[in-house]
Amino acid sequence: MLDDLYDRDRSGRALVTASLAAGMVVTSLSALAWPEVGDLLGGVGRLHYPWQVWTSAFMHGWPGFPLLVHLFVNLVLIGFVGVAAEKLLGAARYLAVTALALGLYWLARRLTGIEANGASVFLWAYAPILFVAMRHVVRSGRPLTDAYQRAKGFLVIMWVVVPVFMVGILAVRGTAILTAVAFGNVFHLSATVAGVAGAVAWRERIRRRAGTGRFPVTAADRAAAVAAAAIPVVLASLVALVVRGTIAP
Repeated sequence: MLDDLYDRDRSGRALVTASLAAGMVVTSLSALAWPEVGDLLGGVGRLHYPWQVWTSAFMHGWPGFPLLVHLFVNLVLIGFVGVAAEKLLGAARYLAVTALALGLYWLARRLTGIEANGASVFLWAYAPILFVAMRHVVRSGRPLTDAYQRAKGFLVIMWVVVPVFMVGILAVRGTAILTAVAFGNVFHLSATVAGVAGAVAWRERIRRRAGTGRFPVTAADRAAAVAAAAIPVVLASLVALVVRGTIAP
């Protein structure tokens, strides 16, 4: 049942999700205190180092109120949709889907020349995973609990509200509607492709876990959790190097 995904006693902790969220917080909030952190880790404008593309996935907007709003929204999304996807896939497969989304993000940037930042570039990969579980619950005739209704609300936000909002922002700035649709959501689309790939490859696993409420942890899952713990450490180290002036344009 979907309710079990958020019961730590039954399903354990979403350790990879926690590491991703920590990386988002460390990188983004540091930019509020040190604008140069946003300049060098944000991935927008001229790139001086290859890793700026990857750090941009954890940076949110630009210093000030918009950064906080962007970060807050994505933390809420990963706290619900990300946690669900990790429990449904297991940490190892979840990390693999995340890595695929980041790879497609890099490719989409290269092909389109569009610059952006924010965890949306991998967050949108988790929605198809949750959708498969929700569909299984409906088809099995199980009661549609509060957890199901919240999940439906989050998917509406990700698949309807945010895309329309992004198009609206670009349209207000004078971008043609079709161009706004393409440019405003290209990285949401690339992440969704990664999520669909994971959902198709492991759909039986997702259905089984959603139906039984059992979430066994394998050795690969434990290794993935340890590997993911390096994400906020590496990002914090980069922030420290930028603040000290060791890394500069």
